[in-house]
Amino acid sequence: MSIMQRHSVAEHAKALGQYLPGGRLFEAAFIEGAKFRQLLLGFAGQFRSGELSLKDYADFFIPDNANMLIPEWERALGIPDACFSGTGSNAERQRDILVKFASLGAQTIDDFVNVADLFNIAIDIFPGKDVFDTPALAPGIAFKNIKVARFTLVVVYVADEDAVLPLTIPFTLGSGVLDILICLFNQIKQANCQVLFDVIPP
Repeated sequence: MSIMQRHSVAEHAKALGQYLPGGRLFEAAFIEGAKFRQLLLGFAGQFRSGELSLKDYADFFIPDNANMLIPEWERALGIPDACFSGTGSNAERQRDILVKFASLGAQTIDDFVNVADLFNIAIDIFPGKDVFDTPALAPGIAFKNIKVARFTLVVVYVADEDAVLPLTIPFTLGSGVLDILICLFNQIKQANCQVLFDVIPP
């Protein structure tokens, strides 16, 4: 992903020439071989060099490209923490940065689903009251009363075929990704709310 475009030396020279006043004095700016044109091309080369350096910095500043800036992003987001170890491959650390960043503003059910999607984990989330009224939504969750259900979010996850079952909370699927998600959801939930996880066998 790139947030800046690269321009050729000729494109920079054309742009510089277009900023010049009109008239015979500056018409050589667009005449190939003219000394003034050569001067513009010299300036344009320096503009291009600066643009390339700025583009590289801007591109690598984006978290999912930030190989050299991973430690800076982790430091800014407070990684390592209780959920993210700050270890693993660059791709894993970039993913964790994106997930932690996305989770900072998570408030709605859709926000929680979007955070899980960054892990390529498909989940359904139901208000506890819905599960209380329709237990089939989360067969592994049973509420004693409606008061508890009203302050609960239920996360339903259909386990992958290679998951080791039965799974109990806390559970591990080997990759640790689901463990991170559980930890993160419990961190970003509202203080008066609990999050319950129902893992359904494949």
